Amino acid sequence: MTRNLDNTYLSSSIGLLNPVDPILIESNSSLDEAIDLLKSSNGGAILVVDSDEKLMGIFTERDVLKKVVKNNLSYLQPLSQIMTKNPVSIQMTTPIGFALQLMSQGGFRHLPITDEAGVAIGMVSIKDIIDELVRKFIID
Repeated sequence: MTRNLDNTYLSSSIGLLNPVDPILIESNSSLDEAIDLLKSSNGGAILVVDSDEKLMGIFTERDVLKKVVKNNLSYLQPLSQIMTKNPVSIQMTTPIGFALQLMSQGGFRHLPITDEAGVAIGMVSIKDIIDELVRKFIID
């Protein structure tokens, strides 16, 4: 049985999805360390933070393909030179519909979640949102 998707759901906060804890790496880490962490996390992205866990960047599978492999970069380089700096982020209270709009307009699949101080506290992917939509409106 399917249900109609309504504005009530899209205006619900991203916290409804119970976002996963982010995989964090410090910005002074090497590219090699970041790639190893990305592989072992089985996720598509890791968040790059400073020593206080404030969000500084994001490093994704796309970065590996489009920046590292394409340009044959050394794996010993600092991650801070490769990561996507100052990524768009949201807070737990951000509406799901707005998060979807940001992802669509920006062409990205992952959104870091920060608290009011900019500390990385979660991450949500387009897959997380789609999976929740399927559970809510198709399976139930």
